Amino acid sequence: MKHLALYLRAPLQSWGASSKFGDRGTLDAPTRSGLLGLLAAACGVDKNDETRDREWLARAAKLSVAVLAFRRGDRMADYHTVGARYDKDDPWQKRMIPTTPDGKPRGTDLTHRDYLADSVFGAVLSGDDALIDEMATGLADPVWGVWLGRKSCIPTEPIFAGVFESEDAARNALAGRLRGSLERSGGKVAGGDSSDVAFSVLEARAGEEDETLLDVPVSFGRREFHARRVRRE
Repeated sequence: MKHLALYLRAPLQSWGASSKFGDRGTLDAPTRSGLLGLLAAACGVDKNDETRDREWLARAAKLSVAVLAFRRGDRMADYHTVGARYDKDDPWQKRMIPTTPDGKPRGTDLTHRDYLADSVFGAVLSGDDALIDEMATGLADPVWGVWLGRKSCIPTEPIFAGVFESEDAARNALAGRLRGSLERSGGKVAGGDSSDVAFSVLEARAGEEDETLLDVPVSFGRREFHARRVRRE
């Protein structure tokens, strides 16, 4: 078993679990589905290729994921507008949505989107050697762009923090990355040493979970997810 370490730092991050339509919230830590989406993009897994999408995610389902919050950050809400969608073949929309003389929709849709500002996280994915190596190769030269939850959340430094033979070694490497980046920026972690973890989100067995998240992706193309039990430390 190998352990892939990810270092997640950006001005903004957003990790939704069940957001839909106009309200797009974020959890207080990266989700399994968000991390696997990032890695799938780096590895070139096309969500429109249903066979490869499902096969790759079936392999990834066997990985365990531990998330470490080094800096919680601040929650920020964005008042956001997007162009109104309009399906001219939908009779209800044709009646209810005002359009211009050439048939284009008037007005905009309003959405509210939450972000985490100035958060710093680490993640350790543990499991099959071949899949971990594939992910590491993808992060070294991503096929598609990678971001921390949404396309607007661009990492401030490389995500890949190494592949290790033990989870403890991966965690120590992440703490080292944090110390180095804080020294360069002159920042501090409130409440303790730069290797302190504010909280962790870990896999849990039945009966020991603190919450259940719908964030085990089965198909990105069809937006299918299974539930996952997690506990916090």
